[in-house]
Amino acid sequence: MMWRFGGCRDVGLRGNVYHRTGASTFGWLLPVITLVAACAPSALPIGVAGSSEHVIVADSATTALADDNMTTLELNKRLIEYGAGLFKDVRTVVFEGRALLLGRVTEPDDRQVAVAVATRVETVKEVIDEIYVGSESGVGTFLNDVVIEKSIADNYALEQSIRAAHYRVRVAEGVVYVIGRAANQGERQRALAIAGGTDNVKLVINHIMVGAR
Repeated sequence: MMWRFGGCRDVGLRGNVYHRTGASTFGWLLPVITLVAACAPSALPIGVAGSSEHVIVADSATTALADDNMTTLELNKRLIEYGAGLFKDVRTVVFEGRALLLGRVTEPDDRQVAVAVATRVETVKEVIDEIYVGSESGVGTFLNDVVIEKSIADNYALEQSIRAAHYRVRVAEGVVYVIGRAANQGERQRALAIAGGTDNVKLVINHIMVGAR
């Protein structure tokens, strides 16, 4: 099982990390986003760019979770407003203001636009781009990803050495993305080992921070 560890640049399988101060990188896209969002239909399919949580909240992380959920809702809302169905296969998850974007788009420019949209959300401190350009993978792959997500989340909840509320897990085509915060290196290693030992997992991408916030 391969683990890929996050760093200051070129983080993850396919993309980069963009810090809040780097939002100007996409300045040329912002007027376009604003214009298109204003013209977007008010009624769009439910579930576009949506995400689901498999997290058990058991400590003081409750408030932070609520803040991250609000940021996720706002980010998803903006992606939906940008264009009907453009980001229907893009998933989002936010932890401590760090927004992870993953999933599929059909054109390279769409990936840049998704990142630009995320950088405009005021409560997003950092954008982690794990979006890939490709074709649809099918229902079977999606269902397999859901099973993997639930299995990992359930195992985190059962593992006493892991604070389950401090982790978010997303899966795309068998690739597991783990974002969160571990108390120490041992906890992080345990979290990654559980993810990597789950059936049908191809790769684990680590975006776990270590130590106090």
